[in-house]
Amino acid sequence: MRDWSEDEIRATVEDYFAMLASEMRGEDYNKSDHRSALMDKLSGRSKGAVELKHQNISAVLHEEGLRFVMGYKPRGNYQKVLRDHVLKYVHDHGLDLRQMPDKEDVFSWTILSDTEAIKRVDKSAILYHGTGVPKQVLPFFGIDDANPPKSLRVLHQDKELSLRVSVDPFQRVRIFWPKALSEDIARAFPVETATLKTGEEQGRGAIIMLFRKLTDSLFEVEFYGAGVMIEQPVPDEYVVQVEGKPVRVEYLRRMRSAINRQKAIEIHGTTCAVCGFDFEKTYGDLGRGFIEVHHLKPLGESDEEAEVNPATDLIPLCANCHRMIHRGKGDVLSPDKLRDIVRDTSSSVTH
Repeated sequence: MRDWSEDEIRATVEDYFAMLASEMRGEDYNKSDHRSALMDKLSGRSKGAVELKHQNISAVLHEEGLRFVMGYKPRGNYQKVLRDHVLKYVHDHGLDLRQMPDKEDVFSWTILSDTEAIKRVDKSAILYHGTGVPKQVLPFFGIDDANPPKSLRVLHQDKELSLRVSVDPFQRVRIFWPKALSEDIARAFPVETATLKTGEEQGRGAIIMLFRKLTDSLFEVEFYGAGVMIEQPVPDEYVVQVEGKPVRVEYLRRMRSAINRQKAIEIHGTTCAVCGFDFEKTYGDLGRGFIEVHHLKPLGESDEEAEVNPATDLIPLCANCHRMIHRGKGDVLSPDKLRDIVRDTSSSVTH
């Protein structure tokens, strides 16, 4: 996971703005051709890494309320030096990117393509677990405001949710999701959520909901932070606990990919790779399909997002082994080392 050099970043930023300029002029361009030409200038970067960097640039622009390349959805967790290069390019070239196309940007919504739309999370989304859907966005969800459906089917982290659809007294369509989904947002983005709750009415894009159309009647929703996030050397399931005296606790965490997690489970199964524990065998239906997934190389070792291969970079671990691997101060045990500890301890107890 090599950090990108200044020259690589500069070339990528220039390529991105070349695409954006074509888009703003209404000219057709081929992203694959751009990417191929750019990869020749980089130090062995993969197609996925280049696409991710373009998405990072979109996140920088989106965070500033500026227009970005449609189709490269904003992805946070970028290097600070990338942000500096992007904003310097905008300044040095005198670019006016303050307006998104009217047909694509509606209030806190942006239609990225026929299959993707983003919602910038605002105060009402946090407090009331729902959001209004402007008339211009209704076609994306296949909603007829004269005869709207009662609900929408949505996948989030491999679980299907039902979003309630209603029409308020002013004939505005609104969708509401389970409270648990808002709680997921709050856990992932505690600082941004607190800011929204205490006064910011209109979301500025610190938290983004990405809706992806899978079929005409099924959507997937993911959440992204538009800003830089830094890894804490703790496992995903860790949550700061506060007891007694009220204390404000702030922390930042690096978002994991639910798709990578699911793929890792498909490849490696749900049996702990260290001790062999199987949740289903112990807990029955309650434990079926449950396991934690561990990154063999901690993401915090790099200042940026990185490609993860579920086959070689991820392994399934039970909660106990996962915590033991992360228990050392500053050191993460290898699964082999923990496996030796488990074997040696078991042998000593047996004898």
